[in-house]
Amino acid sequence: MENETVNEIKNSAKKGNQVLGQIAALGMGGMVVAINREHGPLLASIAGIKQYVYSAVIAVLLIDAQYKIYDHLKKNKPDSCLPAILSVAIPTLGTILATLAVHTLKGTPETIASTIPTAILAPIGYTALHIRRVLAESKE
Repeated sequence: MENETVNEIKNSAKKGNQVLGQIAALGMGGMVVAINREHGPLLASIAGIKQYVYSAVIAVLLIDAQYKIYDHLKKNKPDSCLPAILSVAIPTLGTILATLAVHTLKGTPETIASTIPTAILAPIGYTALHIRRVLAESKE
């Protein structure tokens, strides 16, 4: 019975995190449109759509991966802060590098400028998700 409740809490948190990821993807797409607006509405829209699609997909994959990274590392080092740090740093680095690659390979006019919002917001987002998880687990 208790394990079912714990699993329900974890599943609920993951669904909530995915919703937040999708909202963030919309915001990121809008920022990239604004960054590229001087290159015309078509190029700006294409860049924004690429950012939204990429951000939405990465949110689904890396938010779940963040949980797995933390759980795996916590088993080996239960008293260390390293699992918390790496469960934020690894997805953040992956997100930034993949964003840069998507914008570079697909010809976004303002490649670096379009990556800066991700570089700023990814560590904040992954840190917030980790804190949210820790708080939820402390209530169990």
